[in-house]
Amino acid sequence: MDSRKLLVVLDLNGTLLARLQNRKEHKSERVAYQANPTVPKPYLDTFVMHLIESPEFEVAVWTSAGFNNATAMVMGTFGSNTEKLSFTWNRTQCSDVASTTEDHSSKKDLRKIWDDPVYNAEQLWSEVRRLLMPPKLCAKGRRISGRAVACEQNI
Repeated sequence: MDSRKLLVVLDLNGTLLARLQNRKEHKSERVAYQANPTVPKPYLDTFVMHLIESPEFEVAVWTSAGFNNATAMVMGTFGSNTEKLSFTWNRTQCSDVASTTEDHSSKKDLRKIWDDPVYNAEQLWSEVRRLLMPPKLCAKGRRISGRAVACEQNI
């Protein structure tokens, strides 16, 4: 990893992908088939390739989806570029803020990245050198500490 690069941490649901209520809503071949299917946002491929190929960014994914859904969505979104991601985190790395066992509400505490001995062993990333792209600056956005960019929910 290059210390001059900014770390871009992407969320999947609502930012790169739109979650569908059922498969019949969209006839795209790129729908990730899982419990709740998703469809890529417009120009996703262009956006992803720009980030992955840019000398300015290290790209990572942190989603609150469970392991199996996260894996399917990351593979469907990044394909062969998945191996170029700095890391891929799922609900396991989130802090639980759920009020019931059926509630999967969680918090993405960026300090976990800064303090991680594996992914930040060289202490390249900090509150100064990162950019997080949450689904939107609303209920979820309030549970994310750090710099954020709002993304519209249009598909």
